[in-house]
Parts: sequence; C-alpha cells; structure tokens
Amino acid sequence: MSQSASFIATAATWVACWTYGTKSPPILSLNESGGNLSVHVFTDEPLDVHRTFAKDLADAATAYAMAVEEWAAAQSADTPPTGG
Repeated sequence: MSQSASFIATAATWVACWTYGTKSPPILSLNESGGNLSVHVFTDEPLDVHRTFAKDLADAATAYAMAVEEWAAAQSADTPPTGG
C-alpha cells in the first residue's frame, strides 16, 4: 500500500525515529498536534528494499536540510531568489 499526503511542519512539529533493536525495522515519525505521519517499509519486503529506502530517505533529508540552509541564508541577506 502507498499513499500520497502532505505534512507541513510548524514550530510544534517533532520528529522521532522509533527503534526496536533487532526485533522489528525502525519507524520514522513526524508528529504535529493535528496528526502524524509514520514512514517505514513493510516487514515482509526484502532487506535490500529496507536498506535502499533508508539510504534514499537519508539522502533526500540531507538535500532538504541543505536547501533550507541556502534559502534561510538568502532570506537573512535579502538576496534575490534563484531557481524555479
């Protein structure tokens, strides 16, 4: 099963990674007063699916953090916008 949704962070948002040792795969959770979003892979998927997803998620989160830093620096410096 897959789903398409948006999760918009606010100052009240908190993020957690729930780990269960070697018993079950981890779950990434984005939490807000109005709801939460859990991100994980079905346990019956092959291990390579779990590893690839975790790497892709980490890469995307790193790219997101870098883009936020670039955007925030431009906002602070009152720099004209770039990109699409």
